[in-house]
Amino acid sequence: MNTDKIFQSQHYLFVFKVEADEEQAGRFINEVETRLYGISELLGYSDKIIETRPVYIIDKTDDIHFLHGNGSRQCIHLYVNQLDEINGNINLAIHEETHYILSNLCPEISTFLNEGIAEYVCWKYTGRRMPDAFMSNMKYIREISEEMVLSRDNWMKEYQARGIWIYGVASLFIKTMLSARHTVREILHEVYSDGNISVISETLEACRMREKVRV
Repeated sequence: MNTDKIFQSQHYLFVFKVEADEEQAGRFINEVETRLYGISELLGYSDKIIETRPVYIIDKTDDIHFLHGNGSRQCIHLYVNQLDEINGNINLAIHEETHYILSNLCPEISTFLNEGIAEYVCWKYTGRRMPDAFMSNMKYIREISEEMVLSRDNWMKEYQARGIWIYGVASLFIKTMLSARHTVREILHEVYSDGNISVISETLEACRMREKVRV
């Protein structure tokens, strides 16, 4: 018997495939709606709230030790054991919600920039300190080219398979870019609207120089 619970909010259609009473579901929905505005503002898009109403699915994970998710233009999908786990792993929700926003506002965004921005935003939004492993893995910035930064292929999986915190490297790359710009919106406009690709090579060089000094 299908026990999915479906709710509609102002900006989302929610499908709860994990156990959740109306109070729990309502609290989660309100938090997601609040984050939509908060994340959009953090990105610099507070004046462009998306009205497409995607499906937001909270699903049961196949592996109790592996919480994960994905976010796209039309769907946000989280895989957890139970709803309350999301509060302890809020970065997961914020990361995928950011992907949804970016995929709608900048469909042409590359994999590296998409993942870097989503990872940067989830730490910035919560105010938590980034793991030290992000910085210690910055040595791999030497292997990343301008073409890789702008590619829409998911080459980052190969680095993940090697145990490299490549999303952390991408987030620090974005942090470096933001040191000379106010918002992510400015970065995306510069790269995709103005076609100023040189900003990518300049940021790569800045990251490499900083890593050289650190070592």
